[in-house]
Amino acid sequence: MECGSKENGCFHAKRQQRKDGLVLVRPEDCHAIFQNDEVLAHSFIPIENPDDLLRITHEPPQPYICLRLQHLLVMHDEQKRFERTYHIRSRGKAYKKSKHNRKCHRPKPTIQVFNNYKEVLVDDSTYHFGQVQADIVKQLHDASKSNDPWVHGKTLLNNSGSQAMRFQDVFKNKKGWRDIIESDGRGHYRLKLKAKQFYKPPADDTVERQQATN
Repeated sequence: MECGSKENGCFHAKRQQRKDGLVLVRPEDCHAIFQNDEVLAHSFIPIENPDDLLRITHEPPQPYICLRLQHLLVMHDEQKRFERTYHIRSRGKAYKKSKHNRKCHRPKPTIQVFNNYKEVLVDDSTYHFGQVQADIVKQLHDASKSNDPWVHGKTLLNNSGSQAMRFQDVFKNKKGWRDIIESDGRGHYRLKLKAKQFYKPPADDTVERQQATN
């Protein structure tokens, strides 16, 4: 992680540090996860020092971290404080250790990529792709981090340098590719990720706008 501050829209790194184990989460960040089920994060404000900003190391570029409801843990002390404040008693046991147990099960991220997207891990399934296929998956992954995750097939083929006439021809030798890539039936494609902010349907002029920017 890089610790620093943001001034005039630019991040100024002060130092690098390794983050391991549990990280305290601000109430407003918890609310964002509660509302959306999961949130993609690249930087966050540490509760122990709100004047700083922690960012995933920029060089080499790192993927966003997918934070889900099951990643949140209630500390034992916080549970007891809450019960005293509201005069309630829970049956379940909260997380007691201040340091995370490495052997404790952690839900896997939605997607992990290796070897420049030639190997992609989605949940518990692994997919291997050729160069053009990997480039297309990378484009879709980049788009999934924006407010418009849908990309037209022609844009994907053109940007990857493919000579194929149809999008599905690029993946015809890869069984199961539709498990991670879905189509809207109008020529647009996106990765099958679960974050609610990805569910926005593509605009009718998507391909024209994308081609205009290429």
